[in-house]
Amino acid sequence: MVNLFRGFVFLWLSCIGIVHAADTGWLVSPQNDHARIRFQAEREQTHVKGLLTVELKPGWKTYWRSPGEGGVAPKISWPEGVTDSWSWPVPSRFDISGMTTQGYHDKVTIPITLNGVKGDTLDGTLTLSTCSNVCLLTDYPLHLDFTQPVDEGFSSEFEQAMRAVPGTSGVSRDLSAWLAGDKLVITGTTDGKWDNPGIYFDPLEGDILPGEPVIKHDGNTLRVTVPVTDEWGDKPASLEGKRLSFVLTNGGHAQQTTMTVGATPAAPSAPEGTGKMVLFALLGGLILNLMPCVLPVMGMKLNSILQAGSDRRAIRLRFLATSTGILTRPIVRRAPFKNSLVERFVLAPTCRAIHRRLGLHAGKSVPTGSAGGVIPSNVERVTTDRPNPGGTSGLHANHPHLAIIPPPPIALASSLPARRQPSGTVL
Repeated sequence: MVNLFRGFVFLWLSCIGIVHAADTGWLVSPQNDHARIRFQAEREQTHVKGLLTVELKPGWKTYWRSPGEGGVAPKISWPEGVTDSWSWPVPSRFDISGMTTQGYHDKVTIPITLNGVKGDTLDGTLTLSTCSNVCLLTDYPLHLDFTQPVDEGFSSEFEQAMRAVPGTSGVSRDLSAWLAGDKLVITGTTDGKWDNPGIYFDPLEGDILPGEPVIKHDGNTLRVTVPVTDEWGDKPASLEGKRLSFVLTNGGHAQQTTMTVGATPAAPSAPEGTGKMVLFALLGGLILNLMPCVLPVMGMKLNSILQAGSDRRAIRLRFLATSTGILTRPIVRRAPFKNSLVERFVLAPTCRAIHRRLGLHAGKSVPTGSAGGVIPSNVERVTTDRPNPGGTSGLHANHPHLAIIPPPPIALASSLPARRQPSGTVL
């Protein structure tokens, strides 16, 4: 009774011309026994619904609509006037010979919608690329006869295949993208939390290819960075305004997103990793103090401490001034302190107060010891990287009693005049 009813339904559908089916069966190419394919179709009033199924042996892969850095996407050549629309399931990412590719392994079923089909038969050619250690490009001839009986399970198989196709929502509603250096940055949030997220890119406008992404997530926030290059391997100058298409996955959900790349955000006012920068600055200062050109100066400084006598306190203050200059110069030379109220009303008065404390004023002369003369406060200091006409290491050419000492980093130290100690060492 049931078979009689089914036969009546099929006869009725055939008579009114609504549904006709076609099936190529499983096809295997003599040149490629690592894959077999099947194309099923069902004809409706305005279009034809098709299912392309590809089965691959272990270790073999085929490709998504955007293969990535290598490979060829599957394609079917139809007669003139027939167009197709592919609905691609979520792919996987592979690394083949150092190249990042996107595609499928084991088995994949791709829903395809055909328009412009006329007559009871349709022929086409499927070109399929499969890869393992080598890649094979194989053609499969397709012949569809829509006078065949309807496959009762086709509709459910088609619906099941469509459920594997990403929707246009369901993962994130606030995605944004911009170019940072040579990397494309994508951020977004999701309801709940991220669960093993993945992302699969189409090429950007201008044949700009995204590479392998780095995905970081914390709770409901996501950040993706991916290197981008043009077809020549060069960094793009800008991506602002370009169309960006990708599939984003979160657990068992997938979302097809098409958006426009935005402008690169302004750099933050405070650099990231300030603590690390300070650590490296101190390490660099330590290394500089161990350089050969600095060691003689350190020796003279240490000698002056041992022979300072009653001027020990002044020497300590001068060392404090030099240390303060070394530590504060990077800050003073950078915004927002440079030419600011802080520099004018805090740093400069502090320097003048230290000068007065030491009794060192501009234009004041100090005794030079046994020489019996005076040295003007504007006497030239010769740094160790300048030539020494006198040929005497560590001494000024015109004043042999003056040691060659490099000036302190800022005015706080460099404005202090030279004071000769009884031992003949100049500080």
